[in-house]
Amino acid sequence: GYLNPFSFDEFTYVVIVAPIFEEFLKFMVVYLFIFRLKEFDEPMDGIIYAVSVALGFASIENAFYMYNAHKNNVVEFTFVVRSLLTVPGHALFSSIWGYALGIFKFNPDKNRFVVTSLFSGMLCHAIFNYLCFVHYGVKGG
Repeated sequence: GYLNPFSFDEFTYVVIVAPIFEEFLKFMVVYLFIFRLKEFDEPMDGIIYAVSVALGFASIENAFYMYNAHKNNVVEFTFVVRSLLTVPGHALFSSIWGYALGIFKFNPDKNRFVVTSLFSGMLCHAIFNYLCFVHYGVKGG
């Protein structure tokens, strides 16, 4: 065989890879497609747009989880965990860097704040996934 550098065990994927990828993806959607719009006209918009993108992301992600839950006959449990924990979780994690993005839009010297906030959102997401993985034995958000 050969060494696949992108092959992760489930724990590493859930706790490290997924939070980094998901928060970065949501951030890039806001930054590339919304940040420069004239409607992004006050700092609070950073939170609003970040949370909006996060809720859309969580909806799509939950559709995949519910499909798999149906196949594995764990619909009720998955529905409760995904709707009560992960949807608000995604909104919370994204609001961290969304706030920073809103501040940065009107104070361009705050670029470090955006980077540290993005990493903070990723870290909170990773902790959340870790707790879900360890406590419930399920994948987090």
